[in-house]
Amino acid sequence: MRKPFVAGNWKMNKNIAETRELLSAMKNGLNEVSGVEKVVCPPFISLAAAAEMLAGSEV
Repeated sequence: MRKPFVAGNWKMNKNIAETRELLSAMKNGLNEVSGVEKVVCPPFISLAAAAEMLAGSEV
């Protein structure tokens, strides 16, 4: 059976600093959730920052 898939998309509503702030607040909580595949969809301008912050996590 496939794992459920949960995604968060904040479209173009955050800049790089706001993306880092949001992911910092979310990161620990997301790592505590199990049994689902977790995905975030940051704006293009924040992809590198998001990838750096989430490296090594389950997101």
